[in-house]
Amino acid sequence: MARNSRFHSGRPCRRQTAYARTTILCLLFAFIHLAAATPSNLSARLEADVLRVDAAGKPVLAYHFGPGLKKPYFWPLTGPATGLSVTTESSNPYPHHNSMWFGCDHVNGRDYWHHQVPTGAIRSLGPTLLTDRGPEIVFTDRCDWLPRDGDTFEDPVLRDYRRVVVRAPDAATRVIDFTIALLPLTEIRITRTNHSLFALRMAPALAVAAGGTMINAEGDRGEKATFGKPSAWMDCYGSRDGTIEGAAILQHPSNRWFPSPWFTRDYGFFSPTPMQWLPRPLVLPAGVPLVLAYRVIVHAGTTSEARIAEHFRAFSATTPTLPKALVADLPARLRAHLNAVCSYHFGDSRKHLSAVERAVILASGNHADDVRNDITRQLAQALNASGTTPA
Repeated sequence: MARNSRFHSGRPCRRQTAYARTTILCLLFAFIHLAAATPSNLSARLEADVLRVDAAGKPVLAYHFGPGLKKPYFWPLTGPATGLSVTTESSNPYPHHNSMWFGCDHVNGRDYWHHQVPTGAIRSLGPTLLTDRGPEIVFTDRCDWLPRDGDTFEDPVLRDYRRVVVRAPDAATRVIDFTIALLPLTEIRITRTNHSLFALRMAPALAVAAGGTMINAEGDRGEKATFGKPSAWMDCYGSRDGTIEGAAILQHPSNRWFPSPWFTRDYGFFSPTPMQWLPRPLVLPAGVPLVLAYRVIVHAGTTSEARIAEHFRAFSATTPTLPKALVADLPARLRAHLNAVCSYHFGDSRKHLSAVERAVILASGNHADDVRNDITRQLAQALNASGTTPA
């Protein structure tokens, strides 16, 4: 019987060719997806006054902490698609908008935000690089908030402890976790101000004013719809030379004031802060840390393409890790308050009780056993001391 030439001609038929092409395309797309989803290996190096993080030899970010600065800041934050920073290092008429930073105005009457106002400075004590290569970079820093009169700096009124983790989980995303613990060294009083806490200033080409998009978790867009509105996160993105990139700030649900209202501007500034809407001055007792955690997503594509809502859900499921230096200081700070607590009577000031309570809460997380054991031992000794009051 003659062979059917359709199947036995020795040449592939159209159906076979189409199947082969489909198979090759599927394998190619799978390979591309796998490559895109593979975390990048990062490297970091500490220079005289800047800490740099790279991926495959190309900049991811830099943390500037030199002694001549008003405050430490991050710049650049490079977009994963273009390699250009999605933020601007400075701007006119707002030269104090330094890319990504933490600061505050009206702190005991001093300014720790505008470097053109020389009444205070946030001075880094020098970052410590804990992990300098691999899928994530980890470093910490301690910064003193110094009142300033001209060239004269006074003793710090506050010390902050920072922990930064940088990751590149895929080719289109960079993740920066910024956890900060503010430890008042004296009573801190902050009056109403719009210049406060964590902030980003986008590159002009990516701002709403240039055709970009600013959108919050509820889908509200632009300054008019987002200003003063509480929301878990805010994303800002735009197109530059045909490529879409942006950055989002996510607030951790454990933060005080969560979800904080946002101070937003269509020219590219956005910051989650309650300070503009304080009903009365905010008082932070000496010795009681205030811990705030943020996650920044630097991304290619739009908000939905970058899966910002999904990133927030993942961030919400985490517990912020405190800087080790703060945890190590907890036993000593507990001792400074325990004697006053042991002699406490109803009606006395509760500031020492608050300090002890906060130290216990902070030490109860996933921290070193020796710190927890030291605090447990101190508390047991205080409870069993003969002079401890029933209160």
